[in-house]
Amino acid sequence: MRIVRIFKWIATVIVTVAITVFTLSLLGINFSPLAKDPYFQRFIGLYQKVKQQYVHLVPNQTLFQGAMRGLVDSLHDPFSRYMDPAETARFQEMVTGQFVGIGAILTSDGMYAVITQILSHSPAQQQGLRVGDRIMKINAQTVSGWNLRNVVMAMRGKAGTHVHVLVLRNGKPMQFAILRKPLVEQTVFARMLTPAIGDIYIAQFSGHTANDFARAWQNLRRQGMRGAIIDVRDNPGGYLESVNAIASDLLPKGAVIEQIESRMGKKIVFRASGAVQQMPIVCLINHQSASAAEILAASLQESGHHPIIGGQSYGKGTVQETLALTDGSSLKLTIAKWLTPLGHSITHLGVHPNLSIATPEFAKLPPLQVGYQKTITLDSVDLQTAIAQRMLRALHFSVDRTDGYFDESTKIALTAFQRKYGLMQTGLLNTATAYQLNIALMAMRIRLDPVRLAAIGYLQKKLMSA
Repeated sequence: MRIVRIFKWIATVIVTVAITVFTLSLLGINFSPLAKDPYFQRFIGLYQKVKQQYVHLVPNQTLFQGAMRGLVDSLHDPFSRYMDPAETARFQEMVTGQFVGIGAILTSDGMYAVITQILSHSPAQQQGLRVGDRIMKINAQTVSGWNLRNVVMAMRGKAGTHVHVLVLRNGKPMQFAILRKPLVEQTVFARMLTPAIGDIYIAQFSGHTANDFARAWQNLRRQGMRGAIIDVRDNPGGYLESVNAIASDLLPKGAVIEQIESRMGKKIVFRASGAVQQMPIVCLINHQSASAAEILAASLQESGHHPIIGGQSYGKGTVQETLALTDGSSLKLTIAKWLTPLGHSITHLGVHPNLSIATPEFAKLPPLQVGYQKTITLDSVDLQTAIAQRMLRALHFSVDRTDGYFDESTKIALTAFQRKYGLMQTGLLNTATAYQLNIALMAMRIRLDPVRLAAIGYLQKKLMSA
């Protein structure tokens, strides 16, 4: 019997190793240099122990996905990661800007998802959803406490299907049935600020951003633009091809956009075609401007000699490539470094503005939680009160304190605010008041943006002296 058990154990080991080798071979791993590697042998031994002795049966797929995540995590590179098929699909939606949904951009107020933007010509716009609507239920499910990603995924689905959404608008519940359809997320926003100065904000560099930028640029030119503000604040980056196409049109012919340096030290230099008529440009950045946004800013600064205004950028000086695997998963891997036109690395250093302007304190305030359930009364202390007090002071309503203690001056200021904006004058921090405070502060951020105002001033002087 002992001999039989030994043979059974040997057979199990052989079959397990065979399955392991076969599965790893499907992933493209060449075993010829690994067969004698002691660390690889330890890995196989570890796998065998888990499969044979762990208290629960675990599918090979789960173990191998975990091993692949661990392999990439061992690089200690925050920009390299293994993505399973579901994560890969979400990533592709993000970088391409194409998805199936209703066209509502959401943020969280700490309790519910709140609509912050609605895409033009989207189902959300056509059915009457508005900025500020709070998502209460999706397909009859209450979404209180859901994280934002789960809310977004519930709103999305197959094209041609409906999603039933219950929203709260100014304290009133409203029900919508919205048809999902393929959409392209808007990444370029353009407007004329003065008769001669245009403003183009780039949210990220997706697959269609370069074409959208070119159309926006030509449209502003037809409206009389002679100086341009290009705003890449809070832009996390995106496709290298997209930013290169935009920079190529903005810089003189032959000017260096960036240099890509491989692991072996070989450099590839990307140069501009100079297809668009040149004009004075100011680029706006902040600490959330990263990757491709930094490439554009650095190229405008060093090759175009255009000033940058704002704050120091993030400092991501590497290039990633997404490599597809056979099962629909993928590997986002750092494959090279990029250098500025003058050959500087910005990793951990960022791009430094020519004119550094700090973000005003009021612009750093988080939004109030619209529909906050806790009752806030005189002599209570609450974080939401502290935020509201700072907002009221920024909006020039007199409050004696900003520490979250709800005193008489806070009640008087809230009453004055409610009177100005046509709200019921309760002196309490209710849903309608919190929503209007958020809107008022957002409008103030746009109106009193010191970075954009400095850019306008620079361009006006530049155009007057031309």
